[in-house]
Amino acid sequence: MIDNKKNFKIKEVAKLFNVKIIFLPQGKGERYASALTNMSLNNKVHRRYGQIQLKDYIQNFIKTHSKSINF
Repeated sequence: MIDNKKNFKIKEVAKLFNVKIIFLPQGKGERYASALTNMSLNNKVHRRYGQIQLKDYIQNFIKTHSKSINF
């Protein structure tokens, strides 16, 4: 797992792209609580923190890919 010391919500990450966010309706049988549980049976946790901040990475991504992707 590559991790960052700062936590981001999905909505916060979407806002970093500076585009209109479109929310889809909840799907039939969708359960939000199941996404919050950790089902891993692996007892070892190896944490390596990235050296680039997510906000900086996204800004650089937009700058280098803005012509090929419609932002």
